[in-house]
Amino acid sequence: MHLDPEQCYRALRTHDSRFDGRFFVGVGTTGIYCRPVCTAKTPLARNCRYFPSAAAAEAGGFRPCLRCRPELAPGYAAVDANRRLAQSAAGMIEDGGLEDASLAGVAAALGVTDRHLRRVFQQEFGVSPVDYAQTQRLLLAKRLLTDTALPVLDVAMASGFASLRRFNDLFRTRYRMTPGGLRRSAPARADADRMAFDLAYRPPYDWPAMLAFLGRRAVAGVEAVDARRYRRTIRLERAGKSHAGWIEVAASPRKAALRVTASASLAGAVPALLARVKPLLDLACRPDEIAGALGPLAAAHPGLRLPGAVDGFEIAVRAILGQQVTVAAATTIAGRFARAFGEPIDTPHAGLDRLFPPAVRIAAAPPADIAALGIIATRARAIVALARALDAGALRLDPDAPVDATLAALEAIPGIGPWTAHYIAMRALAWPDAFRTPTSRSSRRWARRTGGERSPRPRPGARGAPMPCCTCGNPLNPPAKENDMTRYARFSTPLGAMIAIAIDGQLAGLDFEDAKYAPAIGADWIEDPAGQPLRDCAAQVAEYFAGERGRFDLPLAPRGTPFQQRVWREIARVPFGETLTYAQLAARAGSPGSARAAGAATGRNPLALVVPCHRIVGADGALTGYAGGLRRKERLLVLEGAIEESPA
Repeated sequence: MHLDPEQCYRALRTHDSRFDGRFFVGVGTTGIYCRPVCTAKTPLARNCRYFPSAAAAEAGGFRPCLRCRPELAPGYAAVDANRRLAQSAAGMIEDGGLEDASLAGVAAALGVTDRHLRRVFQQEFGVSPVDYAQTQRLLLAKRLLTDTALPVLDVAMASGFASLRRFNDLFRTRYRMTPGGLRRSAPARADADRMAFDLAYRPPYDWPAMLAFLGRRAVAGVEAVDARRYRRTIRLERAGKSHAGWIEVAASPRKAALRVTASASLAGAVPALLARVKPLLDLACRPDEIAGALGPLAAAHPGLRLPGAVDGFEIAVRAILGQQVTVAAATTIAGRFARAFGEPIDTPHAGLDRLFPPAVRIAAAPPADIAALGIIATRARAIVALARALDAGALRLDPDAPVDATLAALEAIPGIGPWTAHYIAMRALAWPDAFRTPTSRSSRRWARRTGGERSPRPRPGARGAPMPCCTCGNPLNPPAKENDMTRYARFSTPLGAMIAIAIDGQLAGLDFEDAKYAPAIGADWIEDPAGQPLRDCAAQVAEYFAGERGRFDLPLAPRGTPFQQRVWREIARVPFGETLTYAQLAARAGSPGSARAAGAATGRNPLALVVPCHRIVGADGALTGYAGGLRRKERLLVLEGAIEESPA
């Protein structure tokens, strides 16, 4: 994995949360490695070394920072095949895979040779799988020593160490302190019957939306959701032992993190527990990439995540039960199913008293017993067949399972079609590219509305898509309504020629003509420089560059989502000669904490100058995010007296 030192240092200097967990920085003068969001004083660039993983940093002789705590960094979102393979192996290692099997066993589970796995893993993380596993054990132990009241011996065993002596020696060698010394420096933990962990994410994160989704689907006895937290029972297998208990998830007092509280009965399976919770809440998500790919579809809802699963079998059963019924009906039936076949469990929380039944138990159940709960016979048989496939090892339902093979195995089960298989893959395999087939009613409605095939993931720049505005990517020449007349005019400015577009007598677009994504002139467009409002637009732009106008007075019709419209209105209120940060803009638009979403909406502004998006700057005043060119943005702000011109 290649790391550009200049880009890494820029992210470190600005504490850019987008890069949290994507690399770590070792400081040569202190021997400590940190996350890029660490709040400690930024070291000099010449003293920094960059690593693709915490394991690589420790292999380089650095010890973890006690302030930013590298063990709290969010994980990766897999992109290409090799990265997905490496991430799947890392997930299995973090889940204790090397404790239960050899590296060859992990490779076999992923369908590759151990030689190929070692090569891909080294390229991605900079260390071997064995070294990575050792670092993960140490970081987990560090977390348990800091965040729980577990005895040191229990911490060593829970972290995967077979010997307390080996644990103490390695901890002292790697971190230059004893486990007991770290425990004494940590805050006191009063609750011995529970553990608490902070799991970081890359903001924004729409936690209320996630709670609402999980709440509508909560299975009685197994899950409970209120306005602030999510609770559920859980069963985990580790090293041949079963661990049952409960977890609670709520927003953490720590910035950009969720607080996971778990019963002490799960202490022996902490790696497996955290490995299940992270995909459930989509904590490895990169919101900036989602916003870039989905554009206006995501701008109005910043921070949405793809809910995963803590138990693939549970999600698959619920998907089958949900076929052709409402969410409320499916949830009721799932509660009935859990009550009939799940084991009781004692918890301190009202409404949590049942474990969802495991596949091994349902595999031995007669389909007639399931149908007796009011479940259609074909679905009952499908549930039993699914359980038998999982119990026999012919099917895996976890984020590390191969997608294509899993889909084929699911669809081979009578009663599971493409819709159900893709939904299971989306939740259980954390597969973001899943989509519902055209047999679903909503997909047919979408096809009727768009007049063609369903497109599950629109791609910017696809043939037939509207040409994006040069400053933002928002459609500058949207499909006209019937009887609309599109007119345009070109005119010169000191910063280059511009083109203005009017639809139905209102200004719909204004941009620099020589920009990378300048709008293509439609064959049926009419050039009309003397028509209104194009003539007034050209005159007012000339007055702006002459220093005679600080605000425009034109009829506007920019097209965008409600959130984009709110952001654009606030941009238009920024006075001539002043600037505003993205965070301030988000707050004024009614979405404090959504600076990145506000930045995405700013980038989709179709009216350059008139809606002065060049006045929006980074938190430190940096000139960022202007697709028309940073030099042009600088000259506009110099013209307005907001900044002084930098040397050429």
